[in-house]
Amino acid sequence: MQRIFLTSNLGCSIKINGIRYSQEMNNINGVVDQIKRVLSRNRKMLFFVSNPNDFVTNDDYARLTFESFAKSGITFDNKVVIDNRFQDDLAGEVKTADIVFLSGGKTEIQMKFFEEIGLKGALKDYKGVIIGQSAGAMNLANEVLCPPEEEEEIGQNFNWPGLGKTSISIEPHFVLNVIDELDIKLRNELLKISSNKVLYAICDGTHIFIDDNSEKIYGEAYIIENGNISKINDSGMVLDITSTNSPKKL
Repeated sequence: MQRIFLTSNLGCSIKINGIRYSQEMNNINGVVDQIKRVLSRNRKMLFFVSNPNDFVTNDDYARLTFESFAKSGITFDNKVVIDNRFQDDLAGEVKTADIVFLSGGKTEIQMKFFEEIGLKGALKDYKGVIIGQSAGAMNLANEVLCPPEEEEEIGQNFNWPGLGKTSISIEPHFVLNVIDELDIKLRNELLKISSNKVLYAICDGTHIFIDDNSEKIYGEAYIIENGNISKINDSGMVLDITSTNSPKKL
């Protein structure tokens, strides 16, 4: 059975006076409780990075993530960081992992890394839990739709084949109302992408849980389609997007 979490930001860390510290994950929409329910064991976690050559950042964010899981009551005996230092059998590591965690970062750089190491093939028959955060969640899709994130990228539409674990393409860290000039330009680029595609925009603290039976959104979310943005769910609510039912309270 597949068990996949698409998340925007789990809230594993907080920056105070320029220093980042780990903290309990944001459980406002029940993601921590759900992870605990679907985990058959709490033994091994693979942490896949975004930039495979930035070893200092990779170690720092992996440590913060591992600490956050522990503070949230989910501990692991074996924790493995997957970047360009990893030279072992990837398929073997994935097969024995309880959680495969795909971190946030630069989406395109991360997907190129996944292609280089053959992650799509390694995940083909994987039966554990997959958690994608931000870029990691985007790259789990059949087709990744990645709008520009910086001004110099405006005018370019980035899309590429993803890991193929879900048909859902997400836009993470979504904020409905934008007023900054650059943010408005970037929003317009996002709307252009939706002219013939559908994106699910999820806010920080929101997640989508996918198993063999359903695809459910927990928390505030929007659908972006044909240049239009429509709110489909709210914080404290759950919406099964595989059915026509209305959102329900958690």
